[in-house]
Amino acid sequence: MAAAIPYVAAAFAGASAIQQYSAGREAERASERNAAAAAAEAAEEERRLRKEQREREATTKARAAAGGASASSGSAQAVMSDMQKEHQSELAWLRKSGASRVRSELDAGKQAKSQATSAALGTLSSAVAGFGS
Repeated sequence: MAAAIPYVAAAFAGASAIQQYSAGREAERASERNAAAAAAEAAEEERRLRKEQREREATTKARAAAGGASASSGSAQAVMSDMQKEHQSELAWLRKSGASRVRSELDAGKQAKSQATSAALGTLSSAVAGFGS
């Protein structure tokens, strides 16, 4: 009976290692789902911001026209140009921020999988070392 103990322990260690590895894979899949959700959220934020910017630009043009200024010349044109540059900067920042969130989610999943794999290998290593005792 005592001779069977290392084999039983190895079987339990193997089962534990499989669970650890599976948990790491599930964490990676969850992070991929989270990254996809973050990407969709960023795309929606960008769509909303762009809509708001177009409305702002249209309002500025309308005000300039209502005031008797042409939106395509003089100070109105300079205002529109500055506004469009600022809007492009806002969009660029939003895209960069969204991409960063996606990368962060994916990196977290990869790290969780790596840690789980290391833990699983450690569990198996301990089980194998138990045979030598």
